[in-house]
Amino acid sequence: MTDTTNTTTDAPDPLSTIEEWKGHARKWEDRAKEANARLADLQNNSTSHDDGSTSSRITDLEAQLAHAQHQLLVQRIQHAHGLSDEDAQVLLTGTDEATLTAQATRLAGVTINGNVATREGDARTTGKPKDSDVREFAASLFTDTL
Repeated sequence: MTDTTNTTTDAPDPLSTIEEWKGHARKWEDRAKEANARLADLQNNSTSHDDGSTSSRITDLEAQLAHAQHQLLVQRIQHAHGLSDEDAQVLLTGTDEATLTAQATRLAGVTINGNVATREGDARTTGKPKDSDVREFAASLFTDTL
């Protein structure tokens, strides 16, 4: 006699295997639904929370970038025209390259040519003064003629 009961008891029950796999599928389906719900919640919170702070941060960074680009443009034009740092800081006030270049060209022309009124403050006199008769009379009073 052969023992046939051992071979049939080793095989798993097909219905229990199907139910086991269905249980695993339901478990992972529930996890996926929970993950999607958390993701949707995080996206809603992040968009409502980040709208103000992110947009203001972007605006601040754009303003800083524009300022840095303007400063670089001023320095490039300043050095191209040979202007001092003080002159460039005070007198180069344009916002675009054409205006800054025009200002720098004008300023460089003034500083290269030097003073406009070259004899301003000079104490030279030319010719005879109009009051020379009065001076001669005053000088004659104080000279010793005795």
